Amino acid sequence: MRIPSCLAIYFLLASLLASAAPAAPFIPDRNAQCAALSPDGKLAATGKSGLSNSGDPPRPHSNYRKCGLIQIWDLETGKQLHRLETFGDLTRLAFSHDSSQLIASRIFSSQSGVPLNEVRVWDVATGKVAHEYAGCHHFAPLPDGGLAVLSRTRCVLFNAQGEREGQIDGLRKALSVSASASGKQLAGVLPTDNGFIVRLCDVESGKTLAESPALPDPFYTAVFSPSGETLATGHDGNVLLWDAANSGDGPLALKGRLRSNGKGLEHPFFSPSGRILGIGNQVNGDCVFYDLDAGREIHRYTFQRGELETHYARTAEDTVRPEMDPDRFMFSPDGDAFIAGCYGGIVRQLSDGRELQRFHD
Repeated sequence: MRIPSCLAIYFLLASLLASAAPAAPFIPDRNAQCAALSPDGKLAATGKSGLSNSGDPPRPHSNYRKCGLIQIWDLETGKQLHRLETFGDLTRLAFSHDSSQLIASRIFSSQSGVPLNEVRVWDVATGKVAHEYAGCHHFAPLPDGGLAVLSRTRCVLFNAQGEREGQIDGLRKALSVSASASGKQLAGVLPTDNGFIVRLCDVESGKTLAESPALPDPFYTAVFSPSGETLATGHDGNVLLWDAANSGDGPLALKGRLRSNGKGLEHPFFSPSGRILGIGNQVNGDCVFYDLDAGREIHRYTFQRGELETHYARTAEDTVRPEMDPDRFMFSPDGDAFIAGCYGGIVRQLSDGRELQRFHD
């Protein structure tokens, strides 16, 4: 059938206009503020900070691209198992030692300036909330299934059932806390009148064992080596190593300094063997790895998209900003790979940087 010339021209113009119509814009995955791998090697978790709905009480933002988001993944297949909405800036994400629970901490301030920090625990199998600790901003999982939880004025110990068992007075007002692999010691970063310190405490007695000299600039991360003999703290452009094995009642002795040649806060994380120390840059996500036995750099990997996005409203006078150093770097349980909160969350092979898994919104 022959189409009249006027109709032919119409259809030709219509097809040209359709082909010239702009495609839907590509929206990249948000970088993860926090990332974690389960001790059994089967799961990954990513956490993306986000906005609230500005309500009273606040709820996660209705736009899924703007709300906070915690996702639990099957590490082998990359399949999303649970999607949990939240709001605020996430500071830590970690699995319990038996991989049955996922714990997250967030800091948040309402529009009226009321702090609504929280530590929350989910059951991994069901995705349901198991425990909530209101007014708390950081935590450390303990080997027995319990938690050390920080509020503005206390460090409280809870058992696996969420029942309070005691507190560590030496870590009052700590900004962050971590536990040794044995669970017998805690390390906290604290502000003092003279600067910022890392303090080592005994869990059973609550006694302060040692602390570092005060440093002038804020820092937020102190992590134990697997043996418990070394503490690593992250600072601007470098990581400091402290002797935690021979602390006694004296000051923590500085064992060494590792420089990344990066700009901004560096986040240290140990391999399971303790032989390798990773240093993740919080500005761009780049990672440097040091062989501690050999005392040399062995790998350096960059990320095209590794910047950190935060939402906490700060003024120029706010010099303490723990949201700028969240836990978003971690070794796999076998030490052969690592996860970084870049591209929505990515797992890479340690030996050659090859991508093994990537997680999406």
